[in-house]
Amino acid sequence: MDILFKTSVFLHVVAAVLLVGGTFFFRIVLHKYAERTGGLTDELKATLQKRWIHTSWNLVLVLLVTGVFQMFQRLEAWRDTAGHMIFGIKFLLFLGVVAVLAMVTASKGEKAVRRPKLMLINIGLGVAIIGLSTWLARVAM
Repeated sequence: MDILFKTSVFLHVVAAVLLVGGTFFFRIVLHKYAERTGGLTDELKATLQKRWIHTSWNLVLVLLVTGVFQMFQRLEAWRDTAGHMIFGIKFLLFLGVVAVLAMVTASKGEKAVRRPKLMLINIGLGVAIIGLSTWLARVAM
């Protein structure tokens, strides 16, 4: 069971880094590049958006499955600690990430103008979740 838990933690961390890092790349790097150069070609923009939508939702699924698995593995270690509370806050923030991601990936046309601001919200939520995860890992030790 120990190898399964460690594999789950590894996949969870990789998925979190890719989701937050990918969002950071799209918002900070690609969006700024598009502003400075007059935009991306429609074909490139469509390809990137399609790939990112599929990738981000797959990463959310990995985070959800591995996170629930790890929660059940750590329940006993959190018995007399603040682990339950920290996990609850982390899960609520994760639901916020999912809601914002749904708004970003579903927006089309004029609503797509909000995407960059919404992506900044997800970057902030992701950083907060990573900070809580560090705290949570220390509580469970």
